[in-house]
Amino acid sequence: MEKVNFNEPIYIRKEAGKKKDAVRISCEEDIPEFLKNSIHIVNDELELDCVEGVEHAPLGSVIGYEESEKTKSGINTWHIANAATNLVEIDGVFYTKAAVCLAQRIGEEIPEFLAGAPIERNADGTFTITTDWGKSTGAPEDAYFVLYGVKKDGTPDANILTKSEKSYDAYFVCTKEGEIIGKLSELDPYSKEDEIKRSIERMKRLKSQILGEESEDSVSNGDSSKIIK
Repeated sequence: MEKVNFNEPIYIRKEAGKKKDAVRISCEEDIPEFLKNSIHIVNDELELDCVEGVEHAPLGSVIGYEESEKTKSGINTWHIANAATNLVEIDGVFYTKAAVCLAQRIGEEIPEFLAGAPIERNADGTFTITTDWGKSTGAPEDAYFVLYGVKKDGTPDANILTKSEKSYDAYFVCTKEGEIIGKLSELDPYSKEDEIKRSIERMKRLKSQILGEESEDSVSNGDSSKIIK
């Protein structure tokens, strides 16, 4: 099998023709019974229970869903803003297209292919991207930047794919032409234990940085009694 360097740009795609857990919501009657605690219509727009909190989408949007321990309802829902590009709708059922995307495992820098994307580096070392439906956050080693294409305004149509979510298991590493190399979740498996360890290390570095800045401020102000030893 071809060796893959996940710290460099790679190509990924989903399995073509696979049924997608998604539904188009235009009115209250379109919300399936099992999603009534996850999707609500408020002020003529959709209110979604997702891993990032509460997100909003216009009526008529295609909404994806999956089980998740990170939401209040137990189901993660999100606006599939690129449904027209990546999905095919047949009699109300959605299927994936074999759209090839450019991706790179999150590290310390933003990839060049995402120049112009609304991405911010957070104080704890994670990255947050602003999409058409809200914000998505990922940590180095535990998530991927994914480029789906280019929007009408010329900016990158991108998102963050976290390794802990069910949808991570649906992607394959492939060639630029779409030929499958292997399953992404098998080539770069998710480890909850490693994710927790890295999260703790980031918190330690952030705390150390904050305490160091406080100490420097105390010295510069001539108050040595505030120096933390």
